[in-house]
Amino acid sequence: MAMGLGLAMGIEVPANFHAPFVAKDIKEFWDRWHITLSTWLRDFVFMRFSQFAISRKLFASRLTTACVGFMVNMTLMGVWHGITADYIVYGLYHGVMLAGCHFLQKKWKFYKKHRRDRWFGIVSWLVTMVVVFFGFALFGGYVVSPLLGLGA
Repeated sequence: MAMGLGLAMGIEVPANFHAPFVAKDIKEFWDRWHITLSTWLRDFVFMRFSQFAISRKLFASRLTTACVGFMVNMTLMGVWHGITADYIVYGLYHGVMLAGCHFLQKKWKFYKKHRRDRWFGIVSWLVTMVVVFFGFALFGGYVVSPLLGLGA
C-alpha cells in the first residue's frame, strides 16, 4: 500500500521486501527482509562498528570483527523495535544466527564444497526457514515472555 500511495503522490517508494522466504541462508534473508531498516543498520551500525574495531585492533581477525558486528547490529535492531526482553532477545538471536552463518560460510569446508549442489540448497533453505520462524516466535513474545512469567 505504501508503494501505491507513494506513486499516487508522485513519490517512488523503494520495495521493502524482496521474496525473503526464498532465501537459502539467514544473511540472504536479511538482504531481502525489511530492506530499508536492514540497509540503514548495515551502513550506519555494522560498517561503522567494523571500521572502528578494525582500526583499533579490538579483535584478532576480521572474521571475529564481523561476527561481533552482526551481534551488535542485530541487538540494536531488536532495541529499535522496543526495549523489551522479547525484542532484545530477538535481535541478539538474529545476530548470533548471522554470525554463525558468516563463520560457517568462511570456515566450513563442507559448505564450500557443496554450496552449489541442489540438495544442499534445499536443506539450507529448510534450516533457514526454521531459524526465521523461530525468530518470529521470539519477536511475537511467544518464547521469552512466558519464560519470564510475563505472558505472551
